[in-house]
Amino acid sequence: MNDNAIRVLGDAVPAAGASLRQGAFALLRHAAVGEHDAALAELDQLFALRGRFHAYPLLLDMVVGKQAWHPSGSLFALGAEPLPPALQAHFEEAIACCASFLELPAPCILLQCRAESRDLHLTMESFPGLAVLRLSTLSPGYPDDLRAVQFHEVAHCFLTCGVRLLDEGLAHFFANRHAGATLPAADMDLLPPMRTLLSRSADSMFGESVDSDLAVYKSACRVGADLLEAIYALGGAGRVTRLFAAVARAGSEAQVVRLVEEASGQSFPAVARSGGPSAGQTALIDRARQAVFTAWINKHPADLDEAIAALEADEIHAEPALLDSLLGARINRALLQVNFATAPTAHELAQLDMLLKAGECLPQGRLWLWRGTHAILMILLARPNIIKVASAGQQAINAFNKAVQLIPNDPDLLVQHASLLLHAPPAYGGDRDLGVSKLRQAMLDPVYREHARQVLLEYGVEMPAEEVVAPAAEQPLDAPPSAPAPALLELSGVELRLSSSFTLRPGALTVRRGERVAFIGRNGSGKSMLMETLLGLRQPDRGTVALHLGDPRDAATRQRIGGLLQGYDLPGQTKVREMMALHQAMYHRTDAAVTRALGLDELRDRYWQQLSRGQKQRVMLWMALAHVPELAILDEPSLGLDEWFARALRELLAALPVTLLVISHAPSDLLGLDRICCLDDGRIVAEGTLASLMAQRVGQFKGVLRQQLSEAALQALRALPALVQAPRERDGAWELFGGAGFDQAFRQFIEQQRVGAFSLEPVSVEDFLADVTQIVPTTGQPS
Repeated sequence: MNDNAIRVLGDAVPAAGASLRQGAFALLRHAAVGEHDAALAELDQLFALRGRFHAYPLLLDMVVGKQAWHPSGSLFALGAEPLPPALQAHFEEAIACCASFLELPAPCILLQCRAESRDLHLTMESFPGLAVLRLSTLSPGYPDDLRAVQFHEVAHCFLTCGVRLLDEGLAHFFANRHAGATLPAADMDLLPPMRTLLSRSADSMFGESVDSDLAVYKSACRVGADLLEAIYALGGAGRVTRLFAAVARAGSEAQVVRLVEEASGQSFPAVARSGGPSAGQTALIDRARQAVFTAWINKHPADLDEAIAALEADEIHAEPALLDSLLGARINRALLQVNFATAPTAHELAQLDMLLKAGECLPQGRLWLWRGTHAILMILLARPNIIKVASAGQQAINAFNKAVQLIPNDPDLLVQHASLLLHAPPAYGGDRDLGVSKLRQAMLDPVYREHARQVLLEYGVEMPAEEVVAPAAEQPLDAPPSAPAPALLELSGVELRLSSSFTLRPGALTVRRGERVAFIGRNGSGKSMLMETLLGLRQPDRGTVALHLGDPRDAATRQRIGGLLQGYDLPGQTKVREMMALHQAMYHRTDAAVTRALGLDELRDRYWQQLSRGQKQRVMLWMALAHVPELAILDEPSLGLDEWFARALRELLAALPVTLLVISHAPSDLLGLDRICCLDDGRIVAEGTLASLMAQRVGQFKGVLRQQLSEAALQALRALPALVQAPRERDGAWELFGGAGFDQAFRQFIEQQRVGAFSLEPVSVEDFLADVTQIVPTTGQPS
């Protein structure tokens, strides 16, 4: 890839950053002179441009007067106190110097000084555009001699790409070049290969937390600064800026490496892999596996030290099986330390982080297993910080969900996933029954049997030593099935013509009480039209809609239904408390859990016209759910909600005793639903569980090839086994989806055809939704 390709990749990113920067400056100009409505309108425009971003709540508080602030030269200072003159002067110098050096306009920088133990750090919002920069007043030298550090942090505000090696490298390079900062020394023994460092997931090895290893951070920063020096020498700041723009848009880690190689003129080869563990290595792996569970049974971390030392003495970076075994041993030792001894040291945690980065060579299922287990460790270390615990918990849930798709019966996964299910609160993914089931299944492996048995006994589950547990799939099949719930809603022969070119004909549909069903499909497929028909807002030309709650046109029936449709609006001068009072008068019931989950108390005194898009969505959701309807029909319920309220909504819906029909293309909204119905051209063309539909449409693995292929290679590509659909070309790349065994066939193809530009990963719900929104009916589906 040449400079022209890098330039093309980067074009759109500075344009988007410019829009964000201009919008942020306009917002603050309006707010500074008391034009609050205009400022809120600008904030809505920023939301439309970027979606929910980190600085959104802060900007909102600044506009409405909850956060004191004032313009301070080129900055906007949070708080009422003026900045010390020396601090202000250094920032002005750094901003002007960086703007000239990078030939970029200054971003909108919000500066907050507060008493905390950390040095300068920040939250980036774009490339470049808006930055929130926090300065510790407890830093040594505040406010007089932080000039070099201020230059470092201002560089972050101007230019980031999401790859920590490059971000930190640029900041150190700039501070060294223009502020006299001394570059740290590099200890290459502490660092993994360069290809591993050039990763968006490398934060923890760079000192993301105060517990991270400082020597690792300094070494990585020096490597990054030297790399940026080499890139600058070849083409100046323009080459650096174009590279950062291209990396920010790169679709894979492999593409990031290619871009950096091209920009720097250097090569970062992958570590050569052997053909599998030797007999001696296999025996070593078996001993390490046994040592893990001996240590857990004895509750003694040191029982693992001998096995860890033996593994580290071998070629772990040349043999993935050894690396996998060492990862398991080290993570389990850290978990044992947290549970039964002292917490791991910062150096031990940094070593573990680097092993995880090097684990990119492992089979994807095992890599997601260890990422999930590492997230459990982070949960334990983060307590009692509930925000960090919740974040790590979500990471663990996501990682284990991906691992389950790839290695569902792996005994390591069964044990580690069970640990999360048994310990986490239900609201954060805990499920005692499922955890017990996974431990029972793990007992089939003789190595894991005693450990799983002890855990089960700790949870009060009787498990005699001689009991043999059969996996769920082998349980007797002659048990009488439970009676299905009664039907709540039935469609038969419905036809509704909207225009000469579109008619809604969904086909037969039955929804039973308590069922939770999602409707998905591309725009214009008839989803919203179907919801309006179910609510009685449209009358079909033919067929019947049988709602067993009663006629939705009757007031008594409507009290049993809750609906959220798109395109809502209310009078701008109406207060939220007035809407809530009207709802109470109509339905005579308000569930306090709904009010808490959606945060309505904080909005009671706001006018409708003052609400942001997400706040309006919360109000409308409250009106649809506060009376706890028997049937809830929600069209894109999480649209406009930030991550916190989107999660609160999912937890609320899971707890409410409602039958749920939902239109959503948010991946997290589809998890845990009983059934998914895919619509296209007014018809339900496929339905089933999320897992079954994903297996049918996108399989288990997604492969992408990003280089030209010969005709012979294309024929071999189309003939790969386990493909679930024909390969398709998109944006100059070939995209493939395959089922069980596809990953091995894909890797063989890569080696045979000598393909260097590729990626292979487990499919995600996002892949499934992308496929559905451009529906191509498969064999056996209705036409």
